[in-house]
Amino acid sequence: MLELAVKDMQNKTDEKSFERRLITSTSIAANSKNIPRAKEKLAEVQLEIAEILREGPCDEVIDLTLILFPLTK
Repeated sequence: MLELAVKDMQNKTDEKSFERRLITSTSIAANSKNIPRAKEKLAEVQLEIAEILREGPCDEVIDLTLILFPLTK
C-alpha cells in the first residue's frame, strides 16, 4: 500500500488528486509501556472511520493504513 501511495503522489500531482488523499506522520517521544493501549485505540479509530466511510452509497474503494513502529535503534 505504501508503494501505491508513492506512485499516486508521483503521478497524480494536480490539485484535485492532492485534495483526495491524506498522507501524514508524527514522530513522538513515547513510553513503550503505553504502546499496547495505543494500538487498541488505533484499532477502535480504524473501525469508526470505516463506519463513517460506508455511510450511504459506496462509489470508491480506498485504503486506510495505520502504522505504529519504533524509530529507536
